[in-house]
Amino acid sequence: MDLKGAVLAAGEEHGLKLGKAQAPVRVAITGRIIGIALFESLEVLRKDRALARIDAALAKFAA
Repeated sequence: MDLKGAVLAAGEEHGLKLGKAQAPVRVAITGRIIGIALFESLEVLRKDRALARIDAALAKFAA
């Protein structure tokens, strides 16, 4: 499954359309609620940097 499909599937599990489901990921990746296309941003960052940003965002919310 590609990344967009994974976000879409996770959103559907929670009753969210793609736009709403990708919002938390966009904030974790870019630090903003609007901006450049999310999935293109993830491609530019590559997997390790994207996951590091997501992990950092999760750590902030867990504290």
